[in-house]
Amino acid sequence: IDLTFISVPEGRLVRGSSRDKYFALSYVWGGRSIFQTTTSNSLTSIMKKIPATIQDSIALMQSMGERYLWVDSL
Repeated sequence: IDLTFISVPEGRLVRGSSRDKYFALSYVWGGRSIFQTTTSNSLTSIMKKIPATIQDSIALMQSMGERYLWVDSL
């Protein structure tokens, strides 16, 4: 299955597969998104708009040295 991950080391969205090693955050935060992400978006440009739970998960992945984080709502 094709998935879109946050590539933690690169700080952007990338395409991947369900066969890749990744961590998942099931986080539906309600309402409509105020921005739309694409694989060309650098997360640094939208980081202030991303909820703290997702930011904390990205920081956790960095500290663990993991590459991919999948979030169900971004």
